Amino acid sequence: MNESNSHLSLFIEEKEFCMIHFSLRRLPLALALAGAGLLAGAAHAHGTWLAHIHGESTVMYGHEPTDTDAYDPAKVIDARAFKNGNAVEVKVVPQGKRYATLEADKPGVLGYTLRSGFWHKGQDGKWHNQPRSAAADPAKVEKALLGVMYSVSYQNAREPVKPLGYALEIVPAVNPAKLEQGDKLSVQVLYEGKPLAGAKVSVDFFDHDADEVTTDAQGRAELKVAREGFNALAVEHSVAHTDKSQADTVSMMSSLTFESKHDHDH
Repeated sequence: MNESNSHLSLFIEEKEFCMIHFSLRRLPLALALAGAGLLAGAAHAHGTWLAHIHGESTVMYGHEPTDTDAYDPAKVIDARAFKNGNAVEVKVVPQGKRYATLEADKPGVLGYTLRSGFWHKGQDGKWHNQPRSAAADPAKVEKALLGVMYSVSYQNAREPVKPLGYALEIVPAVNPAKLEQGDKLSVQVLYEGKPLAGAKVSVDFFDHDADEVTTDAQGRAELKVAREGFNALAVEHSVAHTDKSQADTVSMMSSLTFESKHDHDH
């Protein structure tokens, strides 16, 4: 499948393009058949998060908790892992040409970047995985952006909390894996290492109607753990791109994921 017809990145309404869609329960078969059919999607922003599938830390892309879209594994870069506060080796492992996993020795926290790349909306009304300059007539390109996504995943409740250093990051005040559904969690949103005021943090990325909390002048916000089990917080931020011949904006998304404690986990 030509990359210009593949999946569009975050912040673009899916009704304007088609996406490959499949369930994790059918992951091996779906990945084999991913190029065989395209399904229309609902209008909702794409994002990324880490999920455990058959014992592997799988980089997900899309907007449904049990679904992922196919993507080029080469877009997963800058993986980071820590164990007991110390950096440990981590590898990005391509799984065919459709997705990637992260490999590390019992890490306490994992992080990565998924660089979706440049996208422009052509005169044909379709989105193409290319910068504005690659269009037949760049002056007639309606929109162009660079899409970048980040994700940090706490793997256990013992790992100390620290920023991993991504350009856009949700940093919890305490290890969120210690908390239960309904517990309060304070977070700080950082952009390029500095507090990001006015950012809207979704308390549940997978719930389109979930509450959002707005960060204060110090980039801080307080929310409640939305789910028992797997949780995904998310924030978006856009800035102007420095080269308008390539893109108008850099559109970023960042997620923070963890497994909250169950009632009997004391």
